[in-house]
Amino acid sequence: FVLADNQLQFTNEKPYVIYGYATVPENKSLQIDAGTRVYFHKNSGIYVPDLSSLKINGSVSEDNDVLENEVIFEGDRLEPEFSVTAGQWGGIWMANESIDNNINHLTLKNATIGIFVNGNNSEENVNLKITNSQIYNSSNSNIWAKNASIIAENLVLGNAGSNSLNITDGGTYNFTHCTIANYWYSGFRSGFAVQINSKTNATRANFTNCIVDGSNTNELVLTQPASSTNLSFNFSYCMLKVNLAINSGNSLYDFANTENYNSVYLNENTSFTNTKQNIYSITSNSFSIGKAQLEAA
Repeated sequence: FVLADNQLQFTNEKPYVIYGYATVPENKSLQIDAGTRVYFHKNSGIYVPDLSSLKINGSVSEDNDVLENEVIFEGDRLEPEFSVTAGQWGGIWMANESIDNNINHLTLKNATIGIFVNGNNSEENVNLKITNSQIYNSSNSNIWAKNASIIAENLVLGNAGSNSLNITDGGTYNFTHCTIANYWYSGFRSGFAVQINSKTNATRANFTNCIVDGSNTNELVLTQPASSTNLSFNFSYCMLKVNLAINSGNSLYDFANTENYNSVYLNENTSFTNTKQNIYSITSNSFSIGKAQLEAA
């Protein structure tokens, strides 16, 4: 269903319950105020079509438990046993010409695909800028980006049934101060923390001051067709969980290549607070302390 003009601003006065996919009208934006709570029924979500945008305007909360100024998206089953049940609702779907989507201070949990960005890889028109947010416990992927343009800062992508971050078919990506970690506890996991699969379109991906970690021995998977140079990437001042043995001889994992890897730390102890509860703050034992590039934006 398409939202009416008088429905294009969600406030924190009362919670919202969505049945089906709430669609932003063409050439319009959906504004979501700080402190808003949105609950989604099964197979529901938000669809942002071409020439439309989503603006989530959360802000810093004083109470880290209540999160009074955080925008929270989750399923509409609020019984305690559903608090960590993945796949309760669909997710956010952004069409390839939806532009200027901005998300700040959002907690999104228990979806199927948290955010799917089907982009057009335009450096002039960024599909999504997401900051100060966390997405976790998606039954598929937390973010699936297809030929998109994304800027992410201070983002946590936690446990997922497949890939926590899945980048396919090209695009331009800049991740700064991000934790992407997958310790999926609900059965078999088919994916990784980060998977970048550059098939037909050029992919440019930069990660600065990021952590890529998880419960598998290899949580960073980079692939491109044989004899292709589609994939251009750089990890700077990052902690990476990789299996050096299975990636031996693969030029994409040549950690001495400073064009791709600059001051990276392999297979060190991240020491997260509680990965089962998707609490990815670090403890005093974390190797990451003091390893970031302070000058990074």
